[in-house]
Order: sequence, then C-alpha cells, then structure tokens
Amino acid sequence: MASRRKPNRTVSAPDNFHFERASSRIDWDRLAGTNVASLQRRGDAAMLGKFIGDVAMGNARGDPEMETHQTHLKAFEMLQLQTQYLLFCHQTMRERHAEVERRLAKLQSHEEAYKRKAAVRKEKIRALAADAQAQDDVLQSYHAMLEMADPEKAARIAWTDDGRVVLQEKQPLRRTRRHKAAQKKFAKAQQETRWVR
Repeated sequence: MASRRKPNRTVSAPDNFHFERASSRIDWDRLAGTNVASLQRRGDAAMLGKFIGDVAMGNARGDPEMETHQTHLKAFEMLQLQTQYLLFCHQTMRERHAEVERRLAKLQSHEEAYKRKAAVRKEKIRALAADAQAQDDVLQSYHAMLEMADPEKAARIAWTDDGRVVLQEKQPLRRTRRHKAAQKKFAKAQQETRWVR
C-alpha cells in the first residue's frame, strides 16, 4: 500500500525580512587563493566573515571572469538566499538577546530597590518593636509600684488589644458558696461560744 505523503507546507519569512538582489562583484581570485580545508579544520569563523559580501551578495550570473554551469549557478544562488536568511536570523537573535539583557538589568535594578526598601522597613519594624518593649517595661514598673501603693486599684488596671491602659470599673463583691459556708461556720462557732459561757 502506497504511503500518503503530506504536502510541503510553505513557511513564510518574517514581515521585516526580504531577500536582497545579488549585485556585488565576486573576487574570484581571493576565493581561489583561500585554503577552505584549513579554514574548516581551524574553525576560523572570523575568516568566514570576510567572505560574506562575496558569498551572500555576489552576482555570479553573467560574470565574464567565470563560466558557471546553470545547475551550479542555481545551487550557488540558493546558498546565497540561505546565507541571507541565516544572517537575518543571527542579527535578530542578537537584538533580542540585547533586549532581554536590558530587561533583565531593569528587573535586577527594581529587585535591588525593593530589597533596600524591605531592609529599611524591617529596620523600622525592629525599632518600633524595641520601643514598644521599652514602653511595656515602663508600664510594668509603674504597675508594680501601684500594686505596692494601692493593690485594689492595681487589680483594676487592664491592657486592651490595641495597647491602651484602662481602669476597669470596681466590681461588687460576689457572695460565693464558699464564702457563705465560711460565714455560717463562723456564726455557729460564735453561738457555741456563748452556750459554753
């Protein structure tokens, strides 16, 4: 059973890209004097950059200095288009990398600023906590002095949830069962004392 081949999808280049027409004169003598095998072995990318004009933009069609087979000429022109697109991709990646670096530097700057603000805020909170503790120590000292001078009033001192010191109303004395039992026992003891006399 013959396999169904999917049709090739056309991938369009970005809108800001277009192929340039090859119009530069190719320096065939310089190309002929280049040791390609040595360049490939050494991985000399810098040397490749010197031939971008000839390879990517050189016009090999109708050059009187070089007789080129039409099939070879088409292959060369296809390589030129590929080179142009790769150069565009390389430049786009460099620009995007630079933009990412700028944004990253900006984010790092904001992060440092937030860290400084957080450190200042933390220091203020620490100072406020120390001040509150000192005030609480003073209040505790005053309360201890009040307990010695007026225990009843000291017992009515209370602290609210928001840190305020209030004086509670004097509560009436409640007669508990234990208190009533003690009173009855005391009265019975007094009565027995009178009978003995």
